[in-house]
Amino acid sequence: MIDDDNVIFGHSVFYVLYKGEDKMSKKLGMKKKRIIFMRHGSSSLSNNNGYGKLSYDEFTKLLSHDVNPPLSNSNGHFDPAAFVRKIAYYIIVPSHKIKIYNKLYRYKIKKVPPKPDIIYHSTSRRAIQTANLINEFYKYQIKIDNSLKDHLSEVIFSEDIITEETYKKKGGLLGCRNILIEKWFNDENQAESFSDSLKRLAELDRILRQNKFENILLITHGWYLRLIYLFYERKIIKDRKKTFEHLKKAPKLKYGKTLKYDIDIEGEPLNEWNSYVNQILQYYSSSTKQESILSEINE
Repeated sequence: MIDDDNVIFGHSVFYVLYKGEDKMSKKLGMKKKRIIFMRHGSSSLSNNNGYGKLSYDEFTKLLSHDVNPPLSNSNGHFDPAAFVRKIAYYIIVPSHKIKIYNKLYRYKIKKVPPKPDIIYHSTSRRAIQTANLINEFYKYQIKIDNSLKDHLSEVIFSEDIITEETYKKKGGLLGCRNILIEKWFNDENQAESFSDSLKRLAELDRILRQNKFENILLITHGWYLRLIYLFYERKIIKDRKKTFEHLKKAPKLKYGKTLKYDIDIEGEPLNEWNSYVNQILQYYSSSTKQESILSEINE
């Protein structure tokens, strides 16, 4: 479920939003636990358009994990409304809070999730730094753990998955998005196939359901969050065309945005969920060569 309340800096409500996030909004029963997946803050390779204006060299290195950019201040044109909001919170926010609020704002983290019991993060610097910022907001009271770093890493793409000619012809990453999605989904990405990504997500889900913590925050990445959304919304089905369409339409979460789920950890609901996961794993682990989904749709 997309956290639609994850919006921010609405004039004087800024401090109210932050101040009210010390505790979970409700206590969960023993049969469920809450997991929140969060996209990291803005990175040094991004701008107001995300990664939309990368050079081809930057694009290939980012996709193949040859670079590991840290968080970086957001930039762009002057925004009068944002300027007014910033003045407003300087007036109403206690001075000792301003430093961390400024950091969050600069990295486009516009709302801090409810206080978790533990934070897990991926292998990337920007995810680790985001986890540390959240912990700083909560006065370093949260355990940060890197034991799930590989399960939360961004999808890795082959460096040559898109040619330079195609990249320039399509106008950059935004124009190549559906091509990347198709090749990933059709297991044409040699670095990490869709079925590989699904397997590690299913393993992550199993670990989380057995985890002793009740409220868990996980810092991860944009491509992987598309799969996470499909997985927990049960939009991965035994129909490749429909699943592909779901993947193309999956939300593109902005920096700091979250997906929130209350998951079953015992009883018949858990058994039913495990049955669903086993079915889709079996279906998408087939080694049979799949035809291009986009080609089928365009015929």
